[in-house]
Order: sequence, then C-alpha cells, then structure tokens
Amino acid sequence: MATTPVRSTGEQERAQRLLALGFDEIQSLLLATTGPDGEHVDLQRVARMLADGCPHVLALRILT
Repeated sequence: MATTPVRSTGEQERAQRLLALGFDEIQSLLLATTGPDGEHVDLQRVARMLADGCPHVLALRILT
C-alpha cells in the first residue's frame, strides 16, 4: 500500500507562505520540502526575488 509522507509543521508553514507568494500547490510543496541535511528554502530570499521581478517559474528553477 502506498503511503503519503507526513509533512512537518515547518514544511506546512513554508508551503502556506509560498502559496501566499503566488506559487501553485505543487511548486509550494517542492520548495517547502526539507532536504536530507535539514536545509530548506529561505522564504525571505524567495520574497525578494519575486519583489525584484523574478518570475515564479524562474525562481523555482533557481531554487531547486
């Protein structure tokens, strides 16, 4: 039986903030996921990139 991994509260919060920044659900989940060494996307950096005019698709490519 396939199981869906349970997201940590930190990942859930990051995903919600990324949705609020205009990323779609899949993009938000990709960016919100914590890496194997505990690393994750800096939400302030993402917000600055978007504020500076970086398109969401390009930001996603840069950050993943």
